[in-house]
Amino acid sequence: WPSSTLANTLNRHWPKGERLIAEVSGVTPEQIWPSRYRKPRYR
Repeated sequence: WPSSTLANTLNRHWPKGERLIAEVSGVTPEQIWPSRYRKPRYR
């Protein structure tokens, strides 16, 4: 992958990059970036 993949993913929500990094790490993107995947709360 291009070196910019990591930089882009660390600095902003980029689902494709997040999936790639999570796959290599053996975890889910939600585990690495929980704040990016929180479900909105409705009242």
